[in-house]
Amino acid sequence: MSLERASRSQALAWAKCTAAACAVGVAHISGASAQGASNIEIKLGLEGTYSDNFYYESSNERAVTGAILSPTVEYTRDSATTTIGLTAKGEFAAYNYGNEDNYSDGLGSAAINFKLPRNLVLGFTGIAEYGHDPFGTARTEGQPSQNQTLDEWSQYTGSVALVGGQAESSHLGFELEYASLMREYQTNETSTQFLDRQFNSASATLLYHFSPKLSVLAQGTFLELEYDQVQAGTIDRSGDAAVGLIGVRWAATAKTSGDIRIGQGKWMPDSSAVRDIDSSYYDASITWSPTKRTTLSLAGSREYTPTYRFDAVYIDAQTFRLQWSEVWSYRWSTALVLAYSERDFVGATEKHDVVSVTGRLAYQLDRGLNIYVSSRYLDRDAVNVSEQFETNSAMIGLEAKLN
Repeated sequence: MSLERASRSQALAWAKCTAAACAVGVAHISGASAQGASNIEIKLGLEGTYSDNFYYESSNERAVTGAILSPTVEYTRDSATTTIGLTAKGEFAAYNYGNEDNYSDGLGSAAINFKLPRNLVLGFTGIAEYGHDPFGTARTEGQPSQNQTLDEWSQYTGSVALVGGQAESSHLGFELEYASLMREYQTNETSTQFLDRQFNSASATLLYHFSPKLSVLAQGTFLELEYDQVQAGTIDRSGDAAVGLIGVRWAATAKTSGDIRIGQGKWMPDSSAVRDIDSSYYDASITWSPTKRTTLSLAGSREYTPTYRFDAVYIDAQTFRLQWSEVWSYRWSTALVLAYSERDFVGATEKHDVVSVTGRLAYQLDRGLNIYVSSRYLDRDAVNVSEQFETNSAMIGLEAKLN
């Protein structure tokens, strides 16, 4: 199980990065900076969007247009012993149908990286978010989508990681991480409070470096999921999971890089009415760059995902993603993404198969100023016919670096 996938391994990624170029999810450092230097980036995104099935419904589809404004401020500082990253981001959207669909999301993050003796690196990350679940996909389903406010939530994530034995200096290495996430819903409380939860994760990885570019690894992870409420007549969806993986990690070898981990997972529910569940588990990604302008990447994973249904213990989610990126010239670039997800609601009869195709064309108007157009087709097949839908959407946007 991941920390909602988007917040997974933030501190670990930060601790493994270099001072020259580091990307830690929402805490992002771009470009190189001299030791002791500070850097501030101010970015602004403006997007016009269209959807022919805004509420993801199987019938009574409604076409909606809207606008999304997304300002971002990033601060980074690097010294001989520490690296600091701060991020503040907002996203504000308005649509031409129904004020209840407009939203204002926000995110703030802080990360600090300490370089310790013996080539040890200690990293801390904190993230605070205010967001929402979109109609028809992750929110409480089975209720009227229109004329009801979005399911809005507050989420707090904290993590700490210790990394030792970098491949450049040692044959043996390790990565230790602890992370905790808490989500609380703020709207539609009679329908959403049963989703309030806390998620803790502890992971240890041992690596053997054959070379600076090739390592084998063994990873053990323990996960704990606790829901605040168990409503009368429903099962307790809380539980623990243990995952053991072995794998290989390589970088810039024969124009490829990758991280492949496979193993076994076991879900151990708190409820005595639900049996333990064993399953295979994997997390893999491979990137191939046959030329400097072409990048192909393939990723696949299996996760224990928190469920938003009363009758399911968790969601067994298997996802595969293929992406082709091409830089055609100094100004033109494209990306094409094919994705497939199989989501099995364990303990219930429901199952979703989701297919999406996304394309993007970008043009650089000037240094730090890009315009893009993109489109996406999304189709969800479900055991329950009423939960099936398909939708087409299109976006045109402007991305600008203001300093």
